[in-house]
Amino acid sequence: VYDSKQPRSQRRRVLEGNPPPKYVITSYQSLPSLINRHELDVTNPDDVHYRPLMILDEVHEAQGPETAKLLNRLRNDVMMVGFTATDA
Repeated sequence: VYDSKQPRSQRRRVLEGNPPPKYVITSYQSLPSLINRHELDVTNPDDVHYRPLMILDEVHEAQGPETAKLLNRLRNDVMMVGFTATDA
């Protein structure tokens, strides 16, 4: 399990591990960095993360331009489910 709240050294070991992590827990703020640094490849069919299920909590926060742009770019590569308890 990769969790963005883990210490940096532990996150690095998990991402570089064999096998790679089956579960990635991250924030809207950390997701672009993971993808842009090619630490999480959701487009490679040989990668264990190919076509992952992305669960978006507090999805109303995804309305920002950068997050919306990233999620739009990923929509064909991942399955997304969004949840919110906030009226939007």
